[in-house]
Amino acid sequence: MYIFHIMLPILLLVALGWLLAKKNILGTEAESNLIKLVFGVSLPAIVFVVVLQNGIKGILNLKFAIAYALSIIIVLVITCVIFKYWRRYNLSLQIMAGMNAAISNSGLVAMPILIGIFGDDGSLPATCMLIVSILLIIPVLIFILEYSQNKNEVQKIVIVRNALWQTISQPFILAAIVALIFSLFSIQVPKPILTFLNYLGEMTVPCALIALGLGLTKMKVIHFRTDIWIIALLNSVIKPIIALILIILFHLTTLYATALIVVSAAPTANTIYLIAGKYNCYKEETATITFLTTLFSIIALPCFLILLNLWL
Repeated sequence: MYIFHIMLPILLLVALGWLLAKKNILGTEAESNLIKLVFGVSLPAIVFVVVLQNGIKGILNLKFAIAYALSIIIVLVITCVIFKYWRRYNLSLQIMAGMNAAISNSGLVAMPILIGIFGDDGSLPATCMLIVSILLIIPVLIFILEYSQNKNEVQKIVIVRNALWQTISQPFILAAIVALIFSLFSIQVPKPILTFLNYLGEMTVPCALIALGLGLTKMKVIHFRTDIWIIALLNSVIKPIIALILIILFHLTTLYATALIVVSAAPTANTIYLIAGKYNCYKEETATITFLTTLFSIIALPCFLILLNLWL
């Protein structure tokens, strides 16, 4: 019943976004505008406040960061091996299949759920996940994609350098850096400004989940091939099971254990679809996998949270 109380408002917000799109109450640009609002305004606001209050040790829990990175790497390797020897995918297709299976939607799904469960404390593991994936894992995978698709060494370096700069210049990363500077030098932020930032941060959960619901109506689904089902199962079933094992091995606390389960059972990240489009690689398949894993997550999230609750 406790898990039901947590999940119901989250599912209702996603359903509201879907309904608003179906009834044409919100225009076609609403989804992208809400995502810009979340990643450009409300998420940086809450990250700034949380990092300011907790410092670098608060957001970079080393055991959790390693466990989270391992959960991605293990699923990524399993997927690449399967599709290299079963479907004979080239390196680019292997990486795209692996990203679909391994990298979940930490920004629009995991983060609002964690904040909904734990309040502002939920943004601590959420920020850590975003830093690990956006600063470390995704740039490496983009470099591999560039290496596999581009033979011009100079152009590779330029593209990867630009990708790294775009990563570092993300608003929430800049917010974390500024907050760390304020914390390091004990710079006091006026209370009205903190209140203002808290108000902005409170927009994160509803805006992110409504944007997710809006996005469901725009996904173009192709035929559900065997490879798509396998990737979806790796994402929604195998990855959470691996997460449960890592939780035991790393002795994670309730907050970080819940965060690892939530992000592991979350659907494929929307970012992967953007990458697939940019490199014209596995684009239609990625759209279908994102749609399928979003549906799977409705069942997987509460089921694995219940398992975790029994385990802890």
